[in-house]
Amino acid sequence: MFCPNCGKEIIQIVNFCPFCGYSLQESPSTAVSLTSSSVSSGTYGLVLVSCGTCSESVTADLLEDIFGYSDSYAKNLIREAPVEIGQKMSESEASYVAQVFSEYGIEVSVINENDEYIDLSKNAVSSIFNSDGSLIAAAAAMIGALSVANRVTSYRRFKKPSLITRIFKTLFTKKTVQKACVFRHGMNGAL
Repeated sequence: MFCPNCGKEIIQIVNFCPFCGYSLQESPSTAVSLTSSSVSSGTYGLVLVSCGTCSESVTADLLEDIFGYSDSYAKNLIREAPVEIGQKMSESEASYVAQVFSEYGIEVSVINENDEYIDLSKNAVSSIFNSDGSLIAAAAAMIGALSVANRVTSYRRFKKPSLITRIFKTLFTKKTVQKACVFRHGMNGAL
C-alpha cells in the first residue's frame, strides 16, 4: 500500500504514514495502491560499512535479530566490512532497517539493484524508537516481515562509501545500551 499523501510505500496495518504523518485512519478508502509504473519497484540492499560507535557484540546481536543470522555468520560479516548484510528489501524496509542500525551508531549504506550507493536518509523518521525504548509500530511490523530471503548467502564486499552523502544518517540518536536490551529482549517474540 502507498500513502495517498506522499506516495511512499507503507504497510497496511499503520494508522499514520511514518514518512509524512498523514492519517490513514479517517478514510481508509483513500489509501490507494499505486501501480508499479508510478512507483520505483527496485530492490534494495544494505551494506555494513563499520560498527561505528557500536560494539561488535551488539552489532552481531542486531544482525541475528533482524536477519536471523547465526552468531558466527554475523561475526564473519562484521569482520568483512564493508559487506552486504541484507538484500531484496523494499525502499521502506531498507529505510527502517538502515535507521535501526544508524541509531545504534552502526555505519550502514543502502544500495540499489545496480549496486550503487543511494541516500535514503531523507526517509528517516524522527526516531525509530518510542520514548520507552520500544520500536515504533511501523518499524516493528516492517522488520518482523523480513525473512531468510533478505539474508545474504555469500560475502559481497564493497568499497567504502563517501562519508558525506552515502552513509545513512538520522537526525536523532539515543543511548545504545538501553535500546540493545529492549531490542534483544523486547522484540524476540515479534520477530
